[in-house]
Amino acid sequence: DPHKHEEREFTRTVVEWLAAKSQEGQFERLVLIAAPHALGDLRDLMPKTLANKVTAEIPKNLVRSPVADIERHLADVLAV
Repeated sequence: DPHKHEEREFTRTVVEWLAAKSQEGQFERLVLIAAPHALGDLRDLMPKTLANKVTAEIPKNLVRSPVADIERHLADVLAV
């Protein structure tokens, strides 16, 4: 499926970017928000060093959500 292949390549690009930023010390913890199938792809592609920084996962597609909705979903995980 070409569409699934493109999604997987996009996810790979995101993981590579996050891994580079992690190695640069740009963040200490990572919260993942993505559709459930995308979270699975992220987990599969993440190096262990990056996966160890994941402190929470939110299995929702919030791409078209208003900022207030995103903030509401993040409130609990960011309070820690």
